[in-house]
Amino acid sequence: MDGKKSRIQILTLVLCAVLLGLNLWQLRRILNLQKQTRSVPDTVTNQLGLPEELSEQLEAAKKTPDVAWAECARIDPAARTMTLCIYLERLNAGDTYSVNVRYGMDGQSGVASLHRLPGGALGGEFTLPLEADGGLEIAQSDGTVLFRRGCLTDLLPVQLAAYPDLLLAEGMAYLRECRIELTTPQGGCAEVAEVEGRVDWNRETIFEGTCGDISQGLVKLEPWTHPFTEGDTLEYHFLCTDRYGLRYDFTLFKRPAEELEDGPERCRPVLLWPEE
Repeated sequence: MDGKKSRIQILTLVLCAVLLGLNLWQLRRILNLQKQTRSVPDTVTNQLGLPEELSEQLEAAKKTPDVAWAECARIDPAARTMTLCIYLERLNAGDTYSVNVRYGMDGQSGVASLHRLPGGALGGEFTLPLEADGGLEIAQSDGTVLFRRGCLTDLLPVQLAAYPDLLLAEGMAYLRECRIELTTPQGGCAEVAEVEGRVDWNRETIFEGTCGDISQGLVKLEPWTHPFTEGDTLEYHFLCTDRYGLRYDFTLFKRPAEELEDGPERCRPVLLWPEE
């Protein structure tokens, strides 16, 4: 009987020790939780129980647009300006929204107001000077960039790709063929008129010629030949006018004659204004 009583006492002591250990473990957890709670800012919770900063990031993510882009709506050659159409597809947005537009080397900026369009996207216009060197950025109010182009001319309605075949041999330069593709930034055929090619040798024009059919956006310049010597320079120009009356001067080559190679695939133009 005494042995049974002793076993019960030992078991009771073990259970008490276990309970004491559990109490101490729970106490440590409570203290740790209190410490973590004190380290959280006062602006802690929302209805989801998330820190305010994280909650704001989640809300911003919901508002992030699926698509943002800009394209040329029209050009005013006399005012030297281009008006852009800016489009924005945004989830959970109202019928109006504003974006910041930054352009030019000096970082000029403005605000474009967008309104809900029948198709569901937000859209609006923004006019900027075409003489501003540099690129374009469209951003949200928090600075998130939605759309970027490295140069304003990348938005013009005429884009050019050139594929020249020039041979230098035995003191002569031979342009056997030059194929030019004229496209819009969206990839369609550009509308152009008054198309011509010009070759300047040592800053003197030695060749000028108009081009044939340009209805499909593909142009072939006439071949030409001319003597050259070491130190000569050559500039090969392609000129055209867009549907707004703005004149473009694309330089296909500009380098010493003996170093000529195939020109770059993509060229950016110099814009010729009406009074020039």
